[in-house]
Amino acid sequence: MLLNGFAVGCDPDTRKLIDKTSIKPGQILIGCQETSFRANGFTLIRKILENQFGKDYHTKLKHEFIRELIAPSVIYTPCIGLHLMGDHNEDPRLITDDGNCAITGVAHITGQGIPGKCGNMLKGTGYGMFIDNPFDPPSAMLQIQQWGNLSAEELLITFHSGTGLIFSVEEKYADSALSLIEEYNQSEKERARQFNEQNPECPRLRQRVDARRIGEIIDTPRIIINNKTADKKPQPYLEFTIKQ
Repeated sequence: MLLNGFAVGCDPDTRKLIDKTSIKPGQILIGCQETSFRANGFTLIRKILENQFGKDYHTKLKHEFIRELIAPSVIYTPCIGLHLMGDHNEDPRLITDDGNCAITGVAHITGQGIPGKCGNMLKGTGYGMFIDNPFDPPSAMLQIQQWGNLSAEELLITFHSGTGLIFSVEEKYADSALSLIEEYNQSEKERARQFNEQNPECPRLRQRVDARRIGEIIDTPRIIINNKTADKKPQPYLEFTIKQ
């Protein structure tokens, strides 16, 4: 017998509803850094490594590179989904003047990269993004790009390229968002310490979220990104059209 199923989380608190209708030009984009590959693009990665080193590539790579290649992903839910937006039956911590959650849009950058995931976030709004301050791609990702001779566009539509999550807020709430993320980081440091004291046989890593302003919402359906990839042949900024 074959069983299959899925689950969908639901919070009845409409103050936390994110449905694109509040996204407006001029809002600030907050980006959260990712230094691993987030388990995306490994079919391509294996192909590139095999072409570069042969099928026994794993015996020829430096341990430091392998550790970066398979590093655990940052899990953003505890910080963004729970700390900023509030857990079930909790009030949002990042709130507007009228008491709603101040996050107007959010994109988890996995497969399809920033152009695909942020394109989905903005599809139908007629708006776009200007991202002039993205995080740098991890060094292992840039090495994969060079070995595979990937263009800047290919890298950006395959991997997160250094920014694992992006959300939008009005300008007046941007500093509060960053302060709350740092507040989470401090509390997470203490949680990890307590857990590891109680469970020395299976310590867990501290899940820090590094975030900063990376750009803003613009009034045209394009995603314009500062090119920080290893391919410097294109223009300093790359442009992707959002399909409406």
